[in-house]
Amino acid sequence: MMPDNSLSTEPVVADYLYPDNLVNSADRDYEMGGIAIEDASQGLLYQPWTFWSTDGGPIYCGPLSGGSEMLIDVSGVTSVSGTFDRNMRPTVAYAIGDTGYLWWFDATVNAMTTTEFPGISEIRVTHDDKRPTADFRSDVLVAYTRDGNLYYRQQRDRYTIERLLAENVVGQLRNMGMTTALRVQFDIN
Repeated sequence: MMPDNSLSTEPVVADYLYPDNLVNSADRDYEMGGIAIEDASQGLLYQPWTFWSTDGGPIYCGPLSGGSEMLIDVSGVTSVSGTFDRNMRPTVAYAIGDTGYLWWFDATVNAMTTTEFPGISEIRVTHDDKRPTADFRSDVLVAYTRDGNLYYRQQRDRYTIERLLAENVVGQLRNMGMTTALRVQFDIN
């Protein structure tokens, strides 16, 4: 959850929590998650997961301890980012060319759906606070840059409301996630 739907007036820079602190790339992202897809019985801090695409092909995810599952059969992927909702359903943000996509579980249709965001070359997603005590306040956030501005959307709005976070940002959105200061941080460089 982003208080007041805005960035802090004073930046609170801190190290990312594990595994958000691992070096990610355009085709690989890391996120904490539960014991298995659609199994949140052990909470969202059970084990680290990775989401990836190889050679622009399909998007996979799996725990770092081993195993994988293909999530989305697409081609031309230029970036991928992934997380899980409170029920351990995957949420994947990916780009193909200059269009961003968000693949997520839409409870109104009781199915996975894909939302398209034109004009976006890099897009990231995270579950902001995975601690069990934050279950009613936490949210899945998707962020991206477009025309030099940083925006975000949140799951509680079904990703329908675009909120401006910063204007005239220089660089690309490389990472986002919870930090040791228990704040969501956006890494633009």
